[in-house]
Amino acid sequence: MMSIQATHFQNWLQNTDLGQYVIQQERDFFQAAFRGFYAERVLQMGFTRCFAPQNAHALWVQQNHDLPAQIVAESATVWRNNAFDAVMLPHFLELSPEPQRQLFEITRIVQAAGHLVLTGLNPHSLWRFVGDEVPIHQAIDLPKLKSWLPELGWQIVQGRFMNYLPPINSQKAIEKLQFMELAGNRWLPHAAAIYGLVLRKQLTPLRGACDEVDDVLLSGDVALGLTRGKF
Repeated sequence: MMSIQATHFQNWLQNTDLGQYVIQQERDFFQAAFRGFYAERVLQMGFTRCFAPQNAHALWVQQNHDLPAQIVAESATVWRNNAFDAVMLPHFLELSPEPQRQLFEITRIVQAAGHLVLTGLNPHSLWRFVGDEVPIHQAIDLPKLKSWLPELGWQIVQGRFMNYLPPINSQKAIEKLQFMELAGNRWLPHAAAIYGLVLRKQLTPLRGACDEVDDVLLSGDVALGLTRGKF
């Protein structure tokens, strides 16, 4: 079942001008990411109301005609090992009570050389002043997330920062402040509101037990390697 924070965030995305703007940016990111590799069996988890057809419900198996997903669900635990070529996660990890365990389960169901495409909130952006609708306090710091990936066998293929606008809710203001998108992308990419990652599962096997995940956190001081909104 979706958490209260996730419900509030989805409502904010769907019912504000800035939220609709962000939805389109993330749609563009997901669609561009999936043009970079072949994936026949794709699972989407999280934010079905924003990134799936309006009649999508938890654990319904259906085609997502808006994004490249064949199955829309809310859990990875019900699927067999290596069931999917790719998994798409719009804001799924940051709204999960145990994001590392969820990431382990997602790793289990993606085949070797498969892909994971995700988006998340940047806790260091101006959106930390937007209010309770955006769960910025639950956001996973990007260096922290990147520190989890090697032990689980994920390699970053591509990354992108998105949305450098302040927390405004006016279409006119969004249009007027478009210069901030260009300036932020060039000079302050780490201040973007959203980050996106394209990950590839390496061929080396995973460690044997999910309980070991808690022991693999590395230092959060990981170089971001940012270049013009990408990393």
